Amino acid sequence: MASAGLLLAFGVPFLLSLALTAALRSLAPRWGLVDEPSGRKAHARVMPLGGGIAIALSLVSCALAFRLLPDSEILEGLRLRTPDLGWVALAAALVFVLGLADDLRDLGPGIKLGVQLAAAGMVAVLVPESRLSVLATAPAVRIGLTVLWIVAITNAFNFLDNMDGLASGVAAVAAALLAAIALTEGRFLMAAWFLGLLGALGGFLVFNAPPASIFLGDAGSLLVGFLLAVGSVLFTYETEPDSLRPVAVPLLVFGVPLFDAVTVMGIRLKEGRPLSQGDASHFSHRLVALGMSPREAVGTLWLLSFVAGMGALLTYHVPDEAVPLLLLQGLGAFSVVALLERAARRRR
Repeated sequence: MASAGLLLAFGVPFLLSLALTAALRSLAPRWGLVDEPSGRKAHARVMPLGGGIAIALSLVSCALAFRLLPDSEILEGLRLRTPDLGWVALAAALVFVLGLADDLRDLGPGIKLGVQLAAAGMVAVLVPESRLSVLATAPAVRIGLTVLWIVAITNAFNFLDNMDGLASGVAAVAAALLAAIALTEGRFLMAAWFLGLLGALGGFLVFNAPPASIFLGDAGSLLVGFLLAVGSVLFTYETEPDSLRPVAVPLLVFGVPLFDAVTVMGIRLKEGRPLSQGDASHFSHRLVALGMSPREAVGTLWLLSFVAGMGALLTYHVPDEAVPLLLLQGLGAFSVVALLERAARRRR
């Protein structure tokens, strides 16, 4: 029955997200959920911000639909993990409400970071299996590292949401890769987690792929980043605490958003600007400045995300001593990109 559950995990949120996103394109502006064009934004007209609502409602409906299944590995996993997943759902709801409030009215970076820390702390403290166990043994240190990881990935996807289909497409690639790894490892509940997210993102991407007719908004980008971050910890860090594999998988899968976040913060620090100040220094913007069209830049980052993440698929099928080589391969791919960027800028 696992196959039926996995099909349900993808199919239900995909169809719901497709229908809800279509409806929210007209409903969101009536509720004031719009993104106004400005100097640093690529769109020239007011755009609805209902994507996050469509994804959130699709995932909730998918979780409820699982109750209709007969006994299966997924349903048994849900029964065993219900208390933990309840805390995760509450924290995700907090992040979603934060993003929705920010879409309606700019809350400022301080409030946003504070709520994200609270949500990540809720998961790290109340769900012990979600704590990073690779780099530390002391519970307090594990909790701190877990909170930092969840907040970093959440914000990395929020940063990445700067072009049509970029954050949602990269998130879909990451969810697909993590689902594939979970399936090969027999982790059916985690596979359902990532397939559900993939389905919700897929239905939304029909309307968000370039040229987009609706945006994720902070409600969407923060929620998707949070769910991917927590999912990666629950899946990869729960087992093999002394192996490098739990470190390699998320670093490779989230290579593009991490590279974007690190380079953007480096540029802003170098130029003496606040880290929270929006600008056109993102990876995608830099590719456009080098001559790509926005659609080409987005497609390039989808492909780079897939290529870098492919190494993660091998991490559980190679000897321990080969895992660092996969990490070096991923690092090499981004180093080549950085060197090409640098050379192109010199020629301008």
